[in-house]
Amino acid sequence: MAIDKETVEYVSRLAKIRLNEKELGEYTNQLDDILDHIKVLEGVDTKGVEPQYGTIQTVMREDKIADSLEQSQVLQNAPDTEDEYIKVKPVLE
Repeated sequence: MAIDKETVEYVSRLAKIRLNEKELGEYTNQLDDILDHIKVLEGVDTKGVEPQYGTIQTVMREDKIADSLEQSQVLQNAPDTEDEYIKVKPVLE
């Protein structure tokens, strides 16, 4: 399946991304190349190959209980405080 400029222009409008003519041509070529690579992958025989799940290993450290800062130390580092709390800008109006 070849990608044409009209398709890229349509997708850019859906994504609300403005593309000039140069970018439109570049992205059309790049997306067409990507689809060519996918076609190559579709041709690979994977019969008898077991799917692999969870191949990414977590490299996180173990949680360790440690002393935390005193409230006064935390408040000293805060840019703005009110009473015994850190004051932040409102998130919801």
